[in-house]
Amino acid sequence: MSHDLIIAFSDRLLASFFCYCPDLFKNLHSAAIAKIWRYVLSLTPDMCIGRSEKVTARANQAFHRLVLLITLLLSGCGGFQVEQPAASPVSEFEVDPVFREYYQDLGGADTLGAPISPLFDRGQLQCQYTLNALMCWDAYETGARRFQLYPLGKEIGVYDTPEIFEQASGQQVVGGYIIYPDFVALYERLGGEKNLGRPLTVVRYNYEKRRVEQYFEGVGFYQSFDDTDAKVGLLPYGAALCQQECRYVRDVSAQLTPDKHIRTPFAAVLQQWGGLSFSGQPLTNPYPALDGCIEQVYENAVFYVLPDQPQQVRLRPLPVWLGMATTPPGPRLYGRERNVVFYTVSGDLGYHVPVLFDDFIAMHGGVQVSGNPIAETIAYENDTPRQCFENYCLDLYPNAAQNFRVRPASLGIRYLQMFSPLQQAETQAPEGGVVLNIRESAPQIPGNQPQKIELQVLARATQLPASNLPAELKLITPDGTEYLYDFPVTSLDGKTWLEIPPIPGLPNGSLMAYQVCVILPQETPVCQNDAYLIWQ
Repeated sequence: MSHDLIIAFSDRLLASFFCYCPDLFKNLHSAAIAKIWRYVLSLTPDMCIGRSEKVTARANQAFHRLVLLITLLLSGCGGFQVEQPAASPVSEFEVDPVFREYYQDLGGADTLGAPISPLFDRGQLQCQYTLNALMCWDAYETGARRFQLYPLGKEIGVYDTPEIFEQASGQQVVGGYIIYPDFVALYERLGGEKNLGRPLTVVRYNYEKRRVEQYFEGVGFYQSFDDTDAKVGLLPYGAALCQQECRYVRDVSAQLTPDKHIRTPFAAVLQQWGGLSFSGQPLTNPYPALDGCIEQVYENAVFYVLPDQPQQVRLRPLPVWLGMATTPPGPRLYGRERNVVFYTVSGDLGYHVPVLFDDFIAMHGGVQVSGNPIAETIAYENDTPRQCFENYCLDLYPNAAQNFRVRPASLGIRYLQMFSPLQQAETQAPEGGVVLNIRESAPQIPGNQPQKIELQVLARATQLPASNLPAELKLITPDGTEYLYDFPVTSLDGKTWLEIPPIPGLPNGSLMAYQVCVILPQETPVCQNDAYLIWQ
């Protein structure tokens, strides 16, 4: 066969591959196969519609065409295994040389994500976005201080008042915030507060994304509820906040939902008692209960604190309140030889507790957390062995994996169904009214900067914090224009805050009057007026 015939025959076959198997070419990623793609593109405009092309006969051209054909025939149209790209957005950028060492020191793409912008100026800084952060370099600094992760967390506008109760041993606390234990290792590896900035929130449970989250100034951490390996990753700060500097394929996973969370002020004690494996997921935000305590419902238990003793976290006696079956205490009949431990509750009388239950209690705060037994082990739904104690019940699943044989019963869910405590709490307001304490970040600010307004609400009669109360702020500019802003509801310490963004066009010396009102159920709002000055 002449070289001309080989070339003509090969071109026809190559064009046919492109016409009938275009996905094969589109999905090839290696540099070598990419050459095939570019070559076939040069052939197909005419070939696919049946037009011929006169080609100069050369041996090497014929040889190259045959090599391409053999490659494609070996791969096949339907069975070719394509290396799939990573799930993260496709990036057209490389890490700028100024950041290469810093980027790799922090874990590279596996930690910070791929670069999604070129190098650009941000004030006196030179910066580059990655999927999860914004790396910046300051030419006027020296040494390690030249590099930083820009505090994008502040631009997200997320903030929680530090809410520390009884601190567990081994907990890491920064600026009054307890760092979620599973986040500590990555937090320290990334340089801690020096590199990541201060925490902005307590631990949060985001049910929309099904993950645990905690926001810091420089990065945000998360851990999926469904990840059995408990892998910790970084929230996509960069993807969420990068605007005109970035050009990449956006992904819905890049969306941050900082408001879709449940506050967890009892996190420190919860970790000491065994974490979510003990309590289950939180079902409510903290709220004021009818007895004046601050209460939060989890799947398996209800936590509460007295207003004047916020450091002492307790459990509600759900088995008693829910009317779980009880049996009178009796004498000891057997012991560890029958795989039970005898708990005395009145003189020589008590209850036989299976060794597996006793081990669970010891690992989750002891009897001071569980309370005494209120019944012997009895069969519940589906003949599941259950034993109830004063504050929670334990179920036994003998055929489950070893770490899952003993599980707390889901009494928190039943508590919500039977008592509807949230509906009752919503109708309650502090007796005697409330007192407002308002503070600005500064009495005068430049017109291009936001103003932070902090609010604390106290019960007038007791001077104790009033939580779970909504509030709003009305701002009035010198020309009479009004702006309305909503505060987040007050936290356990009665505090909340918001930022008033800069308003363009205000002249220097403008007096900004504002009114803060706390909305009380079935009562007139309580309001307080103040003002600050725009001054360059």
